[in-house]
Amino acid sequence: MASQAHFIPVFTTLFLSLNIFSPRLAFANQQLIDKVCDDVAIEDHEACLKTFSTPQALAANNVNQLVGIAMNEGVTVSQNTFNLVEELIKKPNAPVIRDALKTCEKTYSYLKDEFNLITPELAEDAMSANYDVALINPEVENCANALEAAKFAVPQLVEGNRAADYYANLGYELTAHFIPVFTTLFLSLNIFSPRLASANQQLIDKVCDGVAIEDREACLKTFSTPQALAANNVNQLVGVAMNEGVTVSQNTFNVVEELIKKPNAPVIRDALKTCEKTYSYLKDEFNLITPELAEDAMSANYDVALINPEVENCANALEAAKFAVPQLVEGNRAADYYANLGYELTAHFIPVFTIIFLSLNILSPRIVFANQHLIDKACRDVAVDDNAACLKAFSTPQAIAANNVNRLVEIAMDVGITSSKKTLKLIEEKKKKPSSPAVSKALKTCEEAYLYVTDEFKVIAPELKEDAMSANYDVALINPEIENCVNALEAAKVTDPELTEGNRVADYYATLGYELTVNM
Repeated sequence: MASQAHFIPVFTTLFLSLNIFSPRLAFANQQLIDKVCDDVAIEDHEACLKTFSTPQALAANNVNQLVGIAMNEGVTVSQNTFNLVEELIKKPNAPVIRDALKTCEKTYSYLKDEFNLITPELAEDAMSANYDVALINPEVENCANALEAAKFAVPQLVEGNRAADYYANLGYELTAHFIPVFTTLFLSLNIFSPRLASANQQLIDKVCDGVAIEDREACLKTFSTPQALAANNVNQLVGVAMNEGVTVSQNTFNVVEELIKKPNAPVIRDALKTCEKTYSYLKDEFNLITPELAEDAMSANYDVALINPEVENCANALEAAKFAVPQLVEGNRAADYYANLGYELTAHFIPVFTIIFLSLNILSPRIVFANQHLIDKACRDVAVDDNAACLKAFSTPQAIAANNVNRLVEIAMDVGITSSKKTLKLIEEKKKKPSSPAVSKALKTCEEAYLYVTDEFKVIAPELKEDAMSANYDVALINPEIENCVNALEAAKVTDPELTEGNRVADYYATLGYELTVNM
């Protein structure tokens, strides 16, 4: 191996003589490698330079290719270590050693695939690649800890663990800290101009300065990807954040699925089942926010707010079971973060959407002012307790574009429809699970209520065009139906935060619809 390493300059000379790349380009590529190894936060600068001293590395002209080289080394190390473990398993060993080797077998079976997916994933999404490569080190540690506990020291396994850990660290640092290099490549390829990139960075700075989340640096990091820097409005930034949420949820769901397959105590199995349900829901929920935002920011804001309680359900179940898995803890943290970010963007940056509307001449500043006056008057007039909630309900671009109360009623009823459909779906899911006769009866009552409520919200806006009195009468029929559901749940002693919230929202929009139509 030493002779091969020392004769790399010969290969380089051959590459140059064949005009595969010029001496000037080779020098530029070496500068890229030097910068990478100077910047990445790993202890061994020399090891990094050695990793990237091969002809393939010297021919690389961007960081993507260097990541590919490092990950290919990781694949090779993992395959060789896996083969070694397989050979050792065949030999007679004490049970404790056999168990340790089985742990390592599983580790390196996973690592082969994980190292292999980073490079293609990086081409799509640096953040996802960074997340996935971070999952490798804990797996290596599992193998190392199992061997140490079994007092089974095999130099080749120790070296395999060291090398796999090294390439995972290198991949993590490259994908985490060199995202700005990708941005530079985008600029050099004229995918967007430096001037536009500057304007987009200003948008990102404004977003991260304004959203009510604790960690501004995390927000800026989230939006440091080429996709985010190419975004020219907040809708697209929401899309970037929600895509990250989808990726985190899918990865965490996969971890949960793998853990469920293992033998566990009943309390741990129940906790994992809770998390399985959580992340099955989250994958879909993160996925619907961006398309929904294009239609109705209020509905998108409402839906993204449903994510955090689900994450908390998983976290609480794991804590109660005293089952701490770093990957699950990180998955919960990341999902909670992206949900918070999505909520703040959709809740507090609605004025940005209004600015976009103005810039596109969809409505003029004078019309916006007049429409805001209409909204203020409508919310003062309606006899509901919470004027602020009314103003928030009508803070969307669609509401600000409304020029009469009929349109405000239509917007309120649309939110009622969305909320009722979601609550109905939730009830139907709960009905599928085994429950006591009292709970089954309560859920049946709620199902009937929301089948009616969903249809009733739909008829109000078209009916209002024909006969305001009939619309007012029909919307007044919604609240008693919701009350039937509330009473049934209370009688059955069912306490469910999602159902409680669904009832509250439907009741609010029914009341709002009634008050808007009562004086028409």
